Amino acid sequence: MIILGNKSDLKRQVDQAEAEDLAKRLGGEYLETSAKTGNNVELAFKKIAKACLESVLIE
Repeated sequence: MIILGNKSDLKRQVDQAEAEDLAKRLGGEYLETSAKTGNNVELAFKKIAKACLESVLIE
């Protein structure tokens, strides 16, 4: 599971440490993205695609 924080180019609405803690408790990871600047968008898609492929290969 990956939790994405979007609009990282704007004023923070959720504390980063809180989001990271939630992701950790849920057994996932946290990544901040910005559609406006493109920051981490490609990385997010790669991580999701990799997780999907791994899920298919494991089952």
